Amino acid sequence: MKRIFTTLSAVVGLYYLSFAQLQLQNGGFEQWTGDNPNNWYHIEQLLSNFGLSADLVRKETTGVPQGTACVKLINQTVTVPGQGSIVLPGLISLGQLDFSQSQGIVWGKIPFAARPDTIKFYYKFETAGPDTNGFNFVFSKGGNDIGGSGSNSFFILPPAANFTQVAIPISYSSSQTPDSLSLVIISTLEEDATEGTQLLIDDIRFVYAGGGSVSLQDVLLSGSVRVYPNPASEGLHVNVPAEFIGYVIEIADLQGRVLLSASISDTHNTISLTNIPNGQYVTRIISKDKGIVRTESIQVAH
Repeated sequence: MKRIFTTLSAVVGLYYLSFAQLQLQNGGFEQWTGDNPNNWYHIEQLLSNFGLSADLVRKETTGVPQGTACVKLINQTVTVPGQGSIVLPGLISLGQLDFSQSQGIVWGKIPFAARPDTIKFYYKFETAGPDTNGFNFVFSKGGNDIGGSGSNSFFILPPAANFTQVAIPISYSSSQTPDSLSLVIISTLEEDATEGTQLLIDDIRFVYAGGGSVSLQDVLLSGSVRVYPNPASEGLHVNVPAEFIGYVIEIADLQGRVLLSASISDTHNTISLTNIPNGQYVTRIISKDKGIVRTESIQVAH
């Protein structure tokens, strides 16, 4: 199946300073103006520029895990003049959405001068067909991506009938502090989306680790780490600099549960995935001082 948006460069909107740690404003989706979540842009605003109307982004107040409301992104059929009926996904971004003939949907960035260690949120994903959702976030410095999922990569959240909390460690390729952030959430990545599929999101927040430490040398050397192939089947190869021998590599699911932990004994390591079920996971390399040196998202497909 084709992906509906192949060029994504999301945005995370306004922020506030709390104990020198930045958080998203309205990351819990508690503030709404009518049907619009405050500080978030969404696809309906973009469609209105072309004279189209839809109900793809909704306020949900029943059974929310935190506070009194969350956001619901839902696939819905929209009639497009000259093209007929098309099922479009719900999509939100904390920066202004725009449309380019060459790139499709594009979005901006907001200032964000902080370096969180983890992004956490609750989600519920109920699919009416073979749909896959997408959660994309990117930290940038001077226009260059230095952390997060990558501009064209998405964390894909598995189906969940009940609200599930996810904790995704944030990997950085530079020791610099970001100056901007982008974030986009979409209910379906496929062009042939299914009517009725819905993704609910609540309580998006950043975590700033208080324990463990990572040296500047570790940060600089982490750029030479290779984790492959991705997707992986029977084994995962992990190449590291000699300085990382004795560190620990972990494989965790998106709920933060560690499924595998092993000591790094060589510069070239192979980890068996025989007992790891199909799905999306996070690998992280942990230093002797318990600091997370490097994280990467991997897909296991036997």
